[in-house]
Amino acid sequence: MKISKRLPKPRDRGSALIEFVLFGLVAQIGILVFATDLLAHQKIQMAVESTAKQGARTAALPGLGPVDIEEILRQQSSNFGLQPGRLQLSLSPNQPVAGDLVTATASIDGISASARMRVPR
Repeated sequence: MKISKRLPKPRDRGSALIEFVLFGLVAQIGILVFATDLLAHQKIQMAVESTAKQGARTAALPGLGPVDIEEILRQQSSNFGLQPGRLQLSLSPNQPVAGDLVTATASIDGISASARMRVPR
């Protein structure tokens, strides 16, 4: 005579799928929050670098007269979708002459970048 013992069926069928979906969802939300913050920081860094380069290029062009810093800031703020007034730009020297080395420094919220360009002779 053969005695066989029947094992009870587990009642957690499908729970692995539910756990995977829940933990996966939590991980995806965490990654999304981190990536969004990182992309916002990168956007600001690109705006600052681009503004510094544009300021140096504009100041180094011969024959244009005084540089309109407000126009550069307005264009760059519009290009990067920033609120007007957040982006700052300073040029040194203010009125460059042929042969001068122009330094443009742009900043926003503690992030800054500089660009240098020589005014052609």
